[in-house]
Amino acid sequence: MAAVFAGVNGYLDSIPVGDVQRYLQELREHLRADESVLEEIREQKDLSDELREKLDQELERFSKSFKPSEEPAAA
Repeated sequence: MAAVFAGVNGYLDSIPVGDVQRYLQELREHLRADESVLEEIREQKDLSDELREKLDQELERFSKSFKPSEEPAAA
């Protein structure tokens, strides 16, 4: 759910293709570390405006800390 939300809302746009899987894995770990947003999603089974805002805030915070791999130099 969070992965689709991240993709649809542009959070993956600046992530190099080779790093997308790692980004999504680390995002899941980040969200599991503080279960509050995931717990609300499970309970509500819907994304209210308030829950969307919370998820956006978590994605913003995570995206700022994510470090993409170095791209190999083009030959």
